[in-house]
Order: sequence, then structure tokens, then C-alpha cells
Amino acid sequence: MWTVAQLARDLAAGRTSSRELVESALARIARPYGEGPRAFLKVYEDAARADADHADELRKRGVRRSAVDGLPVSLKDLFDVAGDVTRAGSKVLALEAKRDAGAVARLRAAYTFSSRAFLRMIGQYTETKRDPELYTFAVSRKSGSFDGSALFSYKLNWQ
Repeated sequence: MWTVAQLARDLAAGRTSSRELVESALARIARPYGEGPRAFLKVYEDAARADADHADELRKRGVRRSAVDGLPVSLKDLFDVAGDVTRAGSKVLALEAKRDAGAVARLRAAYTFSSRAFLRMIGQYTETKRDPELYTFAVSRKSGSFDGSALFSYKLNWQ
């Protein structure tokens, strides 16, 4: 089992590549006796490989977009991905997303984008709206946060 920090260090030191990590993830997703075929609605194999190759090329040139650049991630089917249908686990919902959700757009800037997960929560964007009159101290009317801790643990720590 690996941690994000360990994999990031291995990438930086050249002990592994983004392409190797993606190929390993794709192989695990494709195992007929594993959870992959049941847990993933759609797998972006070609895009994941292309993104991984791009991250590897940038790393060779000394460019690092983030501390986790080139690590594979998956998305739960609650986040809009431009051009795809976001079903949120429902057979009734069938609207094609016109653009990426904000959280997805931010992920694309730093990660290798490989697949859409069905059963596991891997990241969450929370938007909070408040009525400042209900507080005894100053608060903003609206705030947002992105939590990515679960995002890292699912894809990289296969069970």
C-alpha cells in the first residue's frame, strides 16, 4: 500500500512514472474478479495514458505543476465532466454536462484524469450559505471548500 507522499517522491526521484501508475490502476480496474468492473461506470483509458505521458514529459523538463502532478485519480458520478452524462447513481438522470464542475476543472490542472467511480466518494466540494444576522461575529454569506483526502486514498491504496 502506498501513500500519496510516497508516490510523489517516487515520481520526483524517477523510481516510477505517471504512465506506470496509470497502467497499474487500469489493470486493477479491468480485473474481472475485482471491484473495478462493478465500481467504474466509465474509464478514460486513452485520456489517462495521454495525461500521464504529458506529466512524465513535463517532469523530464523539470516542470512540476503541483506536488501530486501525474498521480491518477477517479471521480464519483456526482461531478459533471464536460460531454459526459452525470447520473449520480440514477438511471433516471441523463443530462449531458456542458462543462466540468469547478472541482473537476481544478483536478484537471494537477492530476492524471483516469476514470469515473460509481460507488466510492473520492472528493467533495462544499458550498455553505449563511445568514450573517444569525451570528454574533462576522461571517461571509457564502463560502466553499474542496476536500480531497478520500480522493487520494481510494485510487492509490487498492484493497
